[in-house]
Amino acid sequence: MIGGRRLLKFCATLFLTSLGPALFWWLDGRPMPLPDAPAGKLHCVSYAPYRAGQSPFDAGFTVPRWQIEEDLALLARHADCVRTYATDQGIGEVPAIARQVGLKVMLGAWIGGDAQNNARQIADLIRLANTYPDVIKAVIVGNEVLLRREQSAAALAAMLRDVKRAVSVAVTYADVWEFWIRNPELAETVDFVTVHILPYWEDEPVGIAAAIAHVGRVLDRVRLVFPGRVLYVGETGWPSAGRQRQGATPSPVNQAHFIRAFVTLAGVRGIDHNVIEAFDQPWKRLKEGTVGGRWGLFTAERTLKYGMRGPMSDNPRWPVDLATSVLLATILLAGAVLATPGIGWGMALALAVQAQIAGVALVAQAVRAVDASRGPAEWAVGVAGLGLSAVVASLLLVAWAAPTAAKPMTWPRPASIRASLDWLRRPMLAALSPAMVLGLLRTAAGIATAIVMLWLLVDARYRDFPIAAFLVPALGFAAYRLRHDDRAARRAAEGSGAAILPERGGLFDAARGEQREEAWLAAILLLGGPVIAFSEGPENYRAMAWMLVGWLTALPWLGALRRQFGDPGP
Repeated sequence: MIGGRRLLKFCATLFLTSLGPALFWWLDGRPMPLPDAPAGKLHCVSYAPYRAGQSPFDAGFTVPRWQIEEDLALLARHADCVRTYATDQGIGEVPAIARQVGLKVMLGAWIGGDAQNNARQIADLIRLANTYPDVIKAVIVGNEVLLRREQSAAALAAMLRDVKRAVSVAVTYADVWEFWIRNPELAETVDFVTVHILPYWEDEPVGIAAAIAHVGRVLDRVRLVFPGRVLYVGETGWPSAGRQRQGATPSPVNQAHFIRAFVTLAGVRGIDHNVIEAFDQPWKRLKEGTVGGRWGLFTAERTLKYGMRGPMSDNPRWPVDLATSVLLATILLAGAVLATPGIGWGMALALAVQAQIAGVALVAQAVRAVDASRGPAEWAVGVAGLGLSAVVASLLLVAWAAPTAAKPMTWPRPASIRASLDWLRRPMLAALSPAMVLGLLRTAAGIATAIVMLWLLVDARYRDFPIAAFLVPALGFAAYRLRHDDRAARRAAEGSGAAILPERGGLFDAARGEQREEAWLAAILLLGGPVIAFSEGPENYRAMAWMLVGWLTALPWLGALRRQFGDPGP
């Protein structure tokens, strides 16, 4: 039981430190004022009918007609038109259903490297265009085919001419604006030029503050190349979650801000347009990470994300997140207080601060796991990571509080990486000492952080910065290393019979050669973060935060790094 004085310290410090999470979550969820868009519906929205668990990569899948009927009835309240990208898997039903709900259609054929599939798509496109000329505004023969390098401009031009001879509706091709400028001859084979302008995905990403001005400049540039031709913005939009690219930050507020501002710009300039996209598409995360599945006006569950008027919040559920994080902090702090007799006010306050930080990080980590997980494997990784963070937070709070006047130091420094890996090869519960438990946890966190760091170094485009997933172990083990000084570690090691090796900056429980793993991991974490941050630029605060996570993770191993690559010491 917690005595009266300890209960008072517990409640007082918990209350005082709750003010920090309250401010954090309020700032995260407060409504932000945004300019209103002109009244009326969107001109057109990209429509892919796939829901959770469905994918265009499943060749045997056909979208149920009732599903398309539900979707188009919902979209008819927000847009005048839908744009499709293919004619198979049941999407050919869209024109007939669109006629019933009063929608127009920009009908697309998916053109790739498979000649037989291209022929089927074009045949279906022609048949549907001639069957529903009152519904189909135009047909789009291919989407970003030049960008993907799956056909030449000459081959596309031949397809476009064939389709134009076979249909009475307008014919166009859609691609990123740069590829139109590189292949201006294609304009001779289309009725209007359909360009994609996505500031987030530019080679040099454009932040939200400059995004609309960038769209305007691109339109002016394309007009100079195609004077007198009708321009159609075939795709534009902004993601609501995912990886920050330089200064371009995905968020619900930024998404709503961009769409509203673009609709206003399009109205002023008289530009017909299509917004990407109607619904979040979970299947896109397979190739494009979290951000790929988060471009929708609606969530994958068909919940409207934003309207065209009024303030907007990045996190309307922030009171729930606050309550959850404070509850987690309460549980963590209670465990540390119960395990620590003779705790003082200063220690109680320090423990409460760490518990609140851990509570916030655990909630943020859970939210990220929901956003990023695409299938059973990734859900398993997300849940395992969350469990690791929770266990680390619990153990290290107790370990932090251990050296008190009433209870001398009983927690040793964590076992080395090599010792931890050796134990995993031959796990024996009898050998699972506190040092080994901490070593296993720190080894898991350190190796996982280094793996993600390497991924971000070699293949970063679609990978998130998983800051929350690694923040608790990084902060916890760094604080533990600073808290448990060499003298305390020496007493613990002597009591356990472990060998100790003194050096500047820390003690080691193994010979110099057994510090190699720690040294290499520390090097990866210390050097990888700055390289990533430099490549992303100073505007990418998430890259900066990830660099700090890497440094904190490496902090307990700085002595090993010096010993392997610097001054060998005694």
